[in-house]
Amino acid sequence: MDIKVSTPKKEKDALHATLTVPAAAVDEAIAQVYKEIAHKYKFQGFRQGKAPRPVIDSMVGRPAVLADATNVVLEQAEPLLFHELDVVPMGQVTLGKEGENAPHVALGEDYVVDVTIPVRPDFELSDYKPVAIQMPPEKATPAEVEQQTEMLLSLQANLGQDAATAKDSKDAKDTDKEAEAADKGSKVADKGGKDTKGSKASNKTAKKSATPKLTDEIAKEAFGFESAAAFTEAITKEIQQDKDAHLGRLKETRALEALVKRLGDKKPPEAYVDEVFQENARMFMNNLQAQGQTVDSFIQMRGIKMEQLLDDMKKQAAEQALQGLALDALARELKIQPTDDDVKEEFAGVYKSDKERDRALEEFVRSGRVPAIKEAIKRQRALKWLVDNAQVTEVDEIAEKRK
Repeated sequence: MDIKVSTPKKEKDALHATLTVPAAAVDEAIAQVYKEIAHKYKFQGFRQGKAPRPVIDSMVGRPAVLADATNVVLEQAEPLLFHELDVVPMGQVTLGKEGENAPHVALGEDYVVDVTIPVRPDFELSDYKPVAIQMPPEKATPAEVEQQTEMLLSLQANLGQDAATAKDSKDAKDTDKEAEAADKGSKVADKGGKDTKGSKASNKTAKKSATPKLTDEIAKEAFGFESAAAFTEAITKEIQQDKDAHLGRLKETRALEALVKRLGDKKPPEAYVDEVFQENARMFMNNLQAQGQTVDSFIQMRGIKMEQLLDDMKKQAAEQALQGLALDALARELKIQPTDDDVKEEFAGVYKSDKERDRALEEFVRSGRVPAIKEAIKRQRALKWLVDNAQVTEVDEIAEKRK
């Protein structure tokens, strides 16, 4: 279907344009509806699918036929409209002049209708210079190794203390009579004796919370390493592997946080937040299904309530919406404009042949999804610029906290 679209005018968060569908496409849609009705219903005196148009008009009503044909035309034209305007709509498109219903198609005539497409707002940033962020060092630091070592030693000590407590409890059960005698003695103790009992409890807590020093003996007996040096080397390697895997994502996160701050107190439209929320929910459900889980099993395993899960997902959607709008603003400033070749590149390696790729692209055009691909490319490139140009100050954050 070939369509024509007037130059759009933007007012607030909507695009206004005029859509024109040629008469040939309109007549084809009308013929399709007549054919479907003829096959769907039985008309006396005519074989299935052979009832002429006048008979169908008299039985079904011509306005009803044209209404169905209008829906067919719009279902085919709307995605092409998005492609033509290179726009990702935010919500439902309005057809017809304000306060009026969209007109019906007419046989042998072009279909002309006013369209209003809600779109995301064009937010502006307070500054478009590279952001300044703080990052931990790329290499594992002594403070990080020391903190991780202390955590493991403390955990091991607590586990050992719990085991000792369990043994003491068993021994106490085996000596009930002695315990009863001790209890009787405690009843006649003076006030100072009661304080001593409390002091013992405090000492026990202190003992449990105390962190032992790493020695060759502890490294070998508790963790299976030949020496304290071997244990430290393993911890250092583990921290480094974690940094190599996650520092890139952390840099993106902090750069985005700094960029979003330049939006000030702007809030994303609720319609856009809902859109992001629905997409996140769909992916969440797909992931659960792939893992053989249900929502109920997920929230039970996490020890949370459904209301808390939904609230967290809503907050995440709002954050992602703001990040997207901030990246859109940066992409406009950088004049990032993906080409058709850039879109084709997104399909590279996905399909076995160029023919399959081109067929998939045609389907994306017909369904109006190409603008969304271009938008994703814009944001990816804006994010890359943001991260590549970020002014980074390295700070050993663990060492700062441990001072």
